[in-house]
Amino acid sequence: MAIEAKVIRIISNKAILIDAGWDSGVNKGDEFRIVQRGDEIFDPESGESLGFFDYIKIRLEVTEVFEMFSQLQLISRSSPISKSLSNMISQFSNISTNQIVTSYRDLPVDTDQIEPLNKPSEINKNILISDIAIKIEK
Repeated sequence: MAIEAKVIRIISNKAILIDAGWDSGVNKGDEFRIVQRGDEIFDPESGESLGFFDYIKIRLEVTEVFEMFSQLQLISRSSPISKSLSNMISQFSNISTNQIVTSYRDLPVDTDQIEPLNKPSEINKNILISDIAIKIEK
């Protein structure tokens, strides 16, 4: 079962605290998704809740762990070698090394059974106190 916690404090524009620490199995280096809760999804046959369709705001890394809470921050890592290689490739090519084109193809479904999600009118990308934080299992 994934560890689920809440944002309990925003301590700066670089760090937040969640209400899960080493007593909950959180370790330094763990990654969490901060999410906005979406629709609850139910099994159509049993009626059992299968969880929520969450909208991911951001992925953060645990940088400090205490007994009952942890600090999370946005960490970016890059190698000077990979950055130099990327720059060299882009000089000799019309294709950007950072650009990925994704397309989604239609599925063969019965269109009478399509039930769209009730997507919030606006997804607030800002991290807020009480947002849900879900540990990413590796």
